[in-house]
Amino acid sequence: MPIFMLHFGCTSEDSGARKKSKAADACVISDSLDEAEAIGREAIEQHQYQAGALVAYNTIDKSAVAKLDEYETILYLKALKHSPSVAVMFT
Repeated sequence: MPIFMLHFGCTSEDSGARKKSKAADACVISDSLDEAEAIGREAIEQHQYQAGALVAYNTIDKSAVAKLDEYETILYLKALKHSPSVAVMFT
């Protein structure tokens, strides 16, 4: 199954009328980009953020996992622990 690294712009309603903007990086292990994006959006919504545009994505082959940087490796390892295989980090 492919490993997708996804980057979303997202927003959260504040207690008032203000909106907070963040970026969310997600690692999703799934069969297709469409499925990965849907799973990523669901995971973001669990943190009470609305995922906006999919800004960027990258597909990583399992043989390339050893070459991931530290941040991507953390995402990947967290994704492996969950079902469906997903991890989200916000910046």
